Formats: sequence, structure tokens, C-alpha cells
Amino acid sequence: MKCPAEVAADLRDWIVKLKKWRAIYYTMSKFNVDDTHTGYIAEGWAQVSKLPDIQNALNRGAKTSGSRVRPIMNRVYTDESPPTHHLTNKLTKGYQALIDAYGVATYQEINPAIF
Repeated sequence: MKCPAEVAADLRDWIVKLKKWRAIYYTMSKFNVDDTHTGYIAEGWAQVSKLPDIQNALNRGAKTSGSRVRPIMNRVYTDESPPTHHLTNKLTKGYQALIDAYGVATYQEINPAIF
């Protein structure tokens, strides 16, 4: 049996692990199960320029976890308007945060942060 001092020392680690598990469970609960019940299907928006980075991250995750199933990423074309995303750097990040606090511009709307 552990004394309270030993439990207190481990408590922070337990809380961190619990928060990670909850975040993973929350994210995974948003996925769909494929027809064969052997994998999960997730959909989301991503920048076209970041697709190779995303595929590499998926492959690294599968390799690190020891998965025998290779991740598959397909680009889906749609008529829906993509979400607004503004590329920022160290200088413009603060200005963009201020603009976003008052409302995010819609797709193809001018971004006042650059003025």
C-alpha cells in the first residue's frame, strides 16, 4: 500500500495520462467505423500543401503504435466552401488573434489584419 506522499508524487502523472486518454477517446468517438469493422474513418479539412506532412504523421503514428494496418488518406473534392485559414508568421500572429477575437472572416473575404 502506498503512503499519501507516494500517491501525491504520482498524482500529477496520473492526471496528465487521464487527460490524454480522455482527449483520445473524445477524438476517436467522432470517427466512423468502416464496413468491415477493422478501422476508423475520419474526415476533415487540410491545406493541400500540408497533405504530405499529414500522410507522414499518419505513417509515423501507425509505425510507433505497432499497427498492422497502413493508414490511408484520400483527398475528397467537394463543392462546400472551405473554412477560413490565414497563414501567419511571428509578426502577424498577434494581429490575427485580435482580428479573430472580433469574428473570423468568411471564405474569400478580405483579411483586415494585413492592413
